[in-house]
Amino acid sequence: MLGRDCPPLPFALAPTALAAVPLVGPHPAPARRTSPRRCDDYLRHHRLQGGTLVPVAAAAPLHGLFVGAVTACLSSPPPPPRPGGPSLPSSIAPRGSPSPAAPFRGRAHSPPPLFFFLSACLYSCCAMDPSPPPPPPPAAADGTPRVVAEAATTAPDGAVTVTRVATATRPPPPPPQVIGIVGFGNFGQFLAATFVKQGHKVIGMSRGDYSAAATELGASYTRDAAVLVAAKPQVVIFCTSIMSLAMVLKAFPLAALADTLVVDVLSVKVHAAALLTELLPAAADILCTHPMFGPESGRAGWGGLPFVYDRLRVRDGPRCDRFLAVWAAEGCRMVEMSVSTHDAYAASTQFITHTTGRLLAGLGVGGTPINTKGYESLLGVVDTTIKDSFDLYYGLYKYNPMARAQLDRLEASFAAIRSRLDACEAAEADVAAQGAAAAKHDAAPPVADAPPPPASACNGGTAADAAAAAATTATTADTPAEGAPKETVGAAV
Repeated sequence: MLGRDCPPLPFALAPTALAAVPLVGPHPAPARRTSPRRCDDYLRHHRLQGGTLVPVAAAAPLHGLFVGAVTACLSSPPPPPRPGGPSLPSSIAPRGSPSPAAPFRGRAHSPPPLFFFLSACLYSCCAMDPSPPPPPPPAAADGTPRVVAEAATTAPDGAVTVTRVATATRPPPPPPQVIGIVGFGNFGQFLAATFVKQGHKVIGMSRGDYSAAATELGASYTRDAAVLVAAKPQVVIFCTSIMSLAMVLKAFPLAALADTLVVDVLSVKVHAAALLTELLPAAADILCTHPMFGPESGRAGWGGLPFVYDRLRVRDGPRCDRFLAVWAAEGCRMVEMSVSTHDAYAASTQFITHTTGRLLAGLGVGGTPINTKGYESLLGVVDTTIKDSFDLYYGLYKYNPMARAQLDRLEASFAAIRSRLDACEAAEADVAAQGAAAAKHDAAPPVADAPPPPASACNGGTAADAAAAAATTATTADTPAEGAPKETVGAAV
């Protein structure tokens, strides 16, 4: 054997007997410890008490090999005790054991000493030098989000874009920046609150007087564009409506933005990109963005909400990355996408959502005592969309070239649904007419044998199919049934 000392063994005892306590890691001290005990005697005693030795963890592959080998040897069924064989010494009987003199396996049935010697050596090596888990990849030095997944998608217009999704682990906020916000209304204040929370200096500007709101948020405010430019912001965000962007840009001293990152947050991107490219000086960087959320949907935080951006014209990459890190630090799902692809998707998502909400609002829908979950979702759409101005909705329609096509498709879909309902109703009326004719004429087929309603009426067909089926049914009804007497004109023969 290995002498009288042994290293702690990583076993957990899962006894089948009631009121048994699992043993994890180093075995606990016995009731009386007057001398060192052998590991094989101690573990064999628990095996005889109905326990099962189960390894709980392995620090390395060799550790697992050692645990499995010892478990296999100690879990074999014990032979019956020999008459007059040795019993468990009272000095190592644990508390609560049924009998301190319970028989245990004799030395003749113990594993070979060489096995324990080699196993202990392997275990000691593994325990002294465990293999640590690989460290996570380091974050970027500038705090930009790490890209962990990329996916290529094809937009309805045929454009292919690569979507890059940042890691779910939020990077730290970037270093403090000076950010100017032109258009300090509801959405501008919504952005400023988060920017200030991260430690950035925010200067708001608008035509109205929002100085009290800016002071409450911890931001500065001015109504003079020259004052904002004099603060030398690294980033200037144009947070205006779609309809007023051109007017605001033409009234702003754009020449002073030659060495500035200019950002827009409009809901349409092709229109904004064209205006910024045309009016800004060539030395200005342009980043087109669209936070796909607002004060309502982002009230509880920006975590998991999509932030779409396109580096339209960026020369100072680190400065652009630092601004993008502001959004990544809040947990946004960063999606890099071209402006044309964005508008193609927005027409079939954002514009349809706003259209549906305004249609339902026009119906005057409201809560009832029997609201379903689906109806509650529709009310949520109404509540979200009507809080936005109609100016925004009109901008989505006018400046997104694909919005009109979506509205035409919506009208065609509504007409097809109405036509299908009319066809179903006409088919039911036709069946009723055939039933009445069968009751009037005994020779006519019974109602049960009448042809079923055409598939177009209620089973997924088209209105044209319904018309063809109705014509076929009318022709069949005019033909006498097989074996029935034929009606003749004039006197009967």
